[in-house]
Amino acid sequence: MRRLMGSFAVVITVLLGSILLVLTSTFLIPVGWAAEYSIAVPGTGNPTPTTEFTNREVSNFVIPVNPACALYVSCTTPQQVDYYASFWPIVLFGADQWQQPTWNDSVNSGIYGTNGVLGSAYGPKAPPFGLGPEGSSNYYGLIQTLNFAYTADPTRATDHFNVTGYSQGATVASYFKNIYPNLATQFPNIQLPAASQLQFEFAANPQRPNGGIFVRPGVFGPWTLPIVDATFGIPARTDVGIKTTDIVIQYDGVSDFPAYPLNALADINALAGLLFIHPTYPTPHSPQQVADGTHPYGYSVTDFQNDIALAQVASDSGHPELCPSAVNCQVHGDTTYLTFNTVDLPMLAPFRYIGEQISSKTGLPDFVRPFADLIQPDLKVLIETGYDRSDYGKPMPFQFIVPLNPAKVLTLAPDLINSTIQGIQDFVGDITGTRPPALPTQDPFATAVSLGTPAAAVPSPLAPHAATITTAPPASKLTLAPKALTATAPSGTTSGTASGSTTSGVTSQTASGTTLSVGGKAKLTSVTAVAPKSGSTTSGSTSSSSTTPGSKSASTAK
Repeated sequence: MRRLMGSFAVVITVLLGSILLVLTSTFLIPVGWAAEYSIAVPGTGNPTPTTEFTNREVSNFVIPVNPACALYVSCTTPQQVDYYASFWPIVLFGADQWQQPTWNDSVNSGIYGTNGVLGSAYGPKAPPFGLGPEGSSNYYGLIQTLNFAYTADPTRATDHFNVTGYSQGATVASYFKNIYPNLATQFPNIQLPAASQLQFEFAANPQRPNGGIFVRPGVFGPWTLPIVDATFGIPARTDVGIKTTDIVIQYDGVSDFPAYPLNALADINALAGLLFIHPTYPTPHSPQQVADGTHPYGYSVTDFQNDIALAQVASDSGHPELCPSAVNCQVHGDTTYLTFNTVDLPMLAPFRYIGEQISSKTGLPDFVRPFADLIQPDLKVLIETGYDRSDYGKPMPFQFIVPLNPAKVLTLAPDLINSTIQGIQDFVGDITGTRPPALPTQDPFATAVSLGTPAAAVPSPLAPHAATITTAPPASKLTLAPKALTATAPSGTTSGTASGSTTSGVTSQTASGTTLSVGGKAKLTSVTAVAPKSGSTTSGSTSSSSTTPGSKSASTAK
């Protein structure tokens, strides 16, 4: 009887929690702003993306996080930041990368543009290997685009601005966030919104403090790879006081790379995630993708958007434990980290797809799925020993002293026993037909090819108002240019425009001589699902849900 009453209490608690989330999301939408705007920064290989691409960034990332955006045309049709979006000489993102600017120059063009006073002072110079056909001297960058959107509306003081960035676009937006507290001082004549009027939505962020591929190599702090001109070791800050949501699909090799690189299995799986998961976040963004049924890896578009929305409301209300089971929710400082479980490992995706295609064309049973399901639970357990998912907001560079996560090693034997049992059960269920039919595997080969096939369009009309910015730049760009940003990246640090460290839940960072110190337990009590508040109180510690990214089945890695 006692057990029955306990189960009944759990059910009632979950139901009440769900009702609370629905009521919270319902009554928070109408709060506060005269208008909503969105600015979208695309990823590598998409310097001038199609309207469908940037609209999909808004529908997949912004509206689920901030439902009020859907009420304003100025938000559902974003202003896009055209920039080089290049990564010389990585031809994986298109053969023309041989003739495009380097990563750092590309990121600079995304922040400062290439024209006007800002572009000439801070934007990239002529790249050493020449510009390709997509090169332009008319990119305005994020600062000037936001300035235009802000000053064009007479109600600007009560407007709300969403900045969303995907892939390299998230790096641009992360650096922009890092330097935002200093922009008013550096450029007093450039009008920009107050921090309380801004909100960031990152997707597949290379600068995610724990997981970003551009943060992991910063073992001894930030450094720049010569010739390639790419800077590593600068995480997105979490102490700026600007509401931020960071969205990642587990095992995406760009934003969820292993912390323990000596785990070769985890590395291989993450590289597969780069090819098969990373391109899918903003899909479908073309008629062909709609026809093909392209979607975020492992999720329908509707489920992806709904899970983000529910997870955001749960996190904002201080109850990350009520996040959907498919999402791991954590809050660190001003940032909510949403990590989607990956049900099927990306390293097995090609084999699953081939098996399904053979089965559909021959009418024979799918002979690959049972064996993939047999080994997948064990593979997940082994792969997860290459990760530390305790705090996505705490910068964690590569760990070399020990080859695997010690905490995961301690539970490896029982975890493998459980996963082996799960694999056998799944295998038998596939053979006997007692398991539910599997969702079709998205074509991994077409997904990989899409990395080098940009959603290119003619450049969007440039904001003429931005051309009026004539503020004389300061004598030095050391505090602004991404290449010059300094930080201390070893485990336990948080960085932005200057060095900083985190100790016992207290974060201290220095930016242009101003020290920002906050402490205490992490709980975003003043942040709602729609109206972001200024960052007068942020925290250096983390609250999170109990759901660990992994499989939706019993084989979820711990």
